[in-house]
Amino acid sequence: MNHLTESPPDLTMNSGINRRFNQSARTYDQSASIQIHIAKKLSDQLPDAHTLKGLTSLNLQQQTAIKNNSPLEILEIGCGTGHLSTHLLKLYPEANLTITDFSEPMLSIAQKKISHLFNQPEGNQPVKNQSVSGELLFQILNPETDLQLPPPENQKKYDLIASSMAIHWFENYETTLRLITNQLKPGGSFYLSTIGPDCFPEWRTTLKYLNLPIGIRLLPPLENIILEETISKNYGSTARFLTELKQTGAHSPRRGYTPLPPTQLRTAITAMDQKYNGTITWHIQYAKLSAK
Repeated sequence: MNHLTESPPDLTMNSGINRRFNQSARTYDQSASIQIHIAKKLSDQLPDAHTLKGLTSLNLQQQTAIKNNSPLEILEIGCGTGHLSTHLLKLYPEANLTITDFSEPMLSIAQKKISHLFNQPEGNQPVKNQSVSGELLFQILNPETDLQLPPPENQKKYDLIASSMAIHWFENYETTLRLITNQLKPGGSFYLSTIGPDCFPEWRTTLKYLNLPIGIRLLPPLENIILEETISKNYGSTARFLTELKQTGAHSPRRGYTPLPPTQLRTAITAMDQKYNGTITWHIQYAKLSAK
């Protein structure tokens, strides 16, 4: 029996979120400069990341010792179009890597991208080749519905689980984190990146000043944060910022939020442009969770 269950389309963590990511799969990369940066930053926090990149400067005995301690079974959750996936493959070419997303169009693009970069044959079966010697598997996965707590005794477990900019889309956030960490082997780790509570302060301040509701999805306090950063980007205009969110599928609001009517949205965009000139600040948190 396969250790992951393929979700039918009506079992996504949220049908609206799934629909938006499906629709944005083809436009994602052209507007994902922030997400690409975050995937790289997360990869730099992974076990032995800096040492593995410098392997060629070590002798054979040192290389073997480091590789023997590297994760052998890796799961990626929410791969999107494959930016973190490529870093995982470069860091751990000998590991067995299961790459997953709950959006089939996103997963398909990630698979095509990786097939091109690493000369991998396309398809659903595990594959091996000279550049990536471990097993590589692509699967649809919705952690909220496809993982079990406690996991079945015969279910595959992982040395490393990684997820970049995905966990803030979980509807049952704390329960799903427990589901994920329970897929770890003893001593395994779950590395993740997500938006922090101070993300988009310009937009939130503008809406608050205008006495308009705020639809940004925010998480409960995140434990075991290992790194935080703020990234300011000038989009040229607030409208362009909102367009790029839409092009990356990242425009699903919090539960219970009613979108602003066009007149109010235009008022908010004008006010924000006048004060901030198109500059938006991202607050990103990186965390490491362990098996419990």
